[in-house]
Amino acid sequence: EQTIQQLLNIGKVPFFVGCTSGSTVRGSFDNLSDVVETTNKFQQHKIWVHVDGAWGGNCIFSDELRPLLSGLEACDSFTLNAHKMLGSTQQCTAFLSRHSQILSRANSTNAGYLFHKSKHGANLDLGDGTFTCGRRGDALKFWVLLQKYGAKGLGRRVQHSHRLCSQFSQFLADSNNFLLTCAPQPLNINFYYIPQSLLQRYDITNANIRELNARLIRGERVDVHEEIGDAEFWTVVSKVSVQMKLKMHDRGLCMIPYQPSPTTCCTESKVHKNVKYLCLRLVLAGYREDFGTDDLRELIHIFEDTGRGLSNIK
Repeated sequence: EQTIQQLLNIGKVPFFVGCTSGSTVRGSFDNLSDVVETTNKFQQHKIWVHVDGAWGGNCIFSDELRPLLSGLEACDSFTLNAHKMLGSTQQCTAFLSRHSQILSRANSTNAGYLFHKSKHGANLDLGDGTFTCGRRGDALKFWVLLQKYGAKGLGRRVQHSHRLCSQFSQFLADSNNFLLTCAPQPLNINFYYIPQSLLQRYDITNANIRELNARLIRGERVDVHEEIGDAEFWTVVSKVSVQMKLKMHDRGLCMIPYQPSPTTCCTESKVHKNVKYLCLRLVLAGYREDFGTDDLRELIHIFEDTGRGLSNIK
């Protein structure tokens, strides 16, 4: 609200607010109800509120997780990718708007040699409302998913991934050498593996690690980089993340990415300000009913076995 008012005060007219439901790295969700309430205070400017739900938007199928999208019905547009979580083949992306015919009004070329208004089902032909005209077949993939599993079945897929992520977060939190980077989100887990020798080198105890994990599991806003170690320590931990990924890939064990973990919780930091250390990220996309607790324990074993071989990294 403050930013919108500041823009208006200098003669600019804000027209768009982009929200995220399930960010790529942390998996966090913006509070859509709060955003809509704020933009409604400036109704005369007709600010468009769009929700990028490419990842977390699939929670709309889950009775358990749908509250994360509370307020979506009042937003102007919404996207979700069925190929990211629901198991569809690529590409399968939906763009939805509560404004009827908005895409046609924005994109239509009225090409009479392609689109005929007198044909059967002309009102269902979305081709003239897109840039490319030829992506309409993507909807078939989504339709097949719905026919096979139904909306409730898709919801069970999402909830299955959520339960496994929650379980895996607790496994990490109960360990001595895994450190969560932030409070676990419903579908993303960001973490570090820190070899025991590295902890000892910097006088960090396993109790320190478990205490930080417990605080994060409780949902506390904690910047772990401010709590333990120094810049040198976290630089080495970043190297561990990179080497773990490479070694696991080389051995054909699992595919898990690393990426920058922003140290944004404590903005007053003089040591870590604007520094991004590298952590590991686990997401459980798609769906396999037989993937369960034993598989999660096997992942932990793989991480530990790989990480122990990096005890001398500097």
